[in-house]
Amino acid sequence: MGDFLFYGIIYIMIRNVVFDVGSVLVDELGAKSQKHLTQQQIDNLQKIIFSKEFEAVILGDMTTAQYIEGLIKDFPQYEQEVHAILDFRDPKSISMPKRPEMVDLLYRIRQNGYKVFFLSDMIDATYNYLRDILEDFDGGVFSYQEHVRKPNVKIFEILINRYNLDVAETIFFDDKPSNVDAAKSLGMQAVVFTNINDVLNALSLNYG
Repeated sequence: MGDFLFYGIIYIMIRNVVFDVGSVLVDELGAKSQKHLTQQQIDNLQKIIFSKEFEAVILGDMTTAQYIEGLIKDFPQYEQEVHAILDFRDPKSISMPKRPEMVDLLYRIRQNGYKVFFLSDMIDATYNYLRDILEDFDGGVFSYQEHVRKPNVKIFEILINRYNLDVAETIFFDDKPSNVDAAKSLGMQAVVFTNINDVLNALSLNYG
């Protein structure tokens, strides 16, 4: 159970593995998922949807449904695409496809005796889309529920305190260096995620 990370002459057993979700467990395609659009339309739609106003949805100050309603009012020509990107209505053009190899790895990690948690800047629609995975593990903290996002250390502290995690026994994987630095500032082990090998190597696991 767990793995030992070596620091100087001290061995620390890792018992808790914390994952970001976007660009780790899922691909974030955004407007790129709408392949029927021209590149210019894709670029425009990306800017329209993921504007500064989208921050309110990430922080839970506005629901995805409310945000979609406003977007469609202002940009009715993109109604179909907005729904496809933000509430996953169209399974043929999903904007956030799951990475099956990473989902499989979550279960393998738990089978190896670790506890698995999530820490993610996430909107309510994404949570509902991924609920079957997120609620099948040991817990998680999400920005839209807590009204704070990474790299603010407050969201890390919520995770630590809610699940009584020993930071020295916890490793965090995220694709953004600023979030990894925030985790390290609290005493967690943390790794910038680029691909599945980062997890396999850190936990001394084999894939296959």
